[in-house]
Parts: sequence; C-alpha cells; structure tokens
Amino acid sequence: MPHYKGMKTYPRIDRLLVPAPVAAQACELSISAWWELNKAGKLPRPIRFGTRATRWNLDELKAWVAAACPDRDTWEAMRSGGVSRAK
Repeated sequence: MPHYKGMKTYPRIDRLLVPAPVAAQACELSISAWWELNKAGKLPRPIRFGTRATRWNLDELKAWVAAACPDRDTWEAMRSGGVSRAK
C-alpha cells in the first residue's frame, strides 16, 4: 500500500469478507462455476450489502471446505448443531 504524506498507516488486516472472484479463486473454481454452485445452494450463504455487493466470510469458507463442502442447507444445520456428518 503506498504511503502518502499526511496519511496514517495502519497494520495490515487480513480480509474477513471476500467478493466472489476471490472466494472462487480460494476454492480453485472458475467464477462462472462459483455462481452456478451458489445458485444451486451448494455454497455457504453469502452476505449481501445492498443489491450489488455480495461477500463471503473467508473463515466460514475455510470451515466449509474442512467439513467436505456440504450443500447450504446441510452446512447451516451443521453450524446450528442440528446435523452431524460422518467422517
């Protein structure tokens, strides 16, 4: 990050929320495949800010992958304590 005169510098903050292209890349998917999976309910539910800003929680994506990428309904049930997946 460039430093400009008079601009405060802050410590680097890792992203908490990422847009679809970053989330897709993190999961090694194309952006079109990412949106298809989202539409089919196979990804964790995104966070929407208004009508045009959609983000995914990076920590949630990591946990979702660690849980073997369950569909959205199963994932939400797992997170609420309603479903236990066999390993």
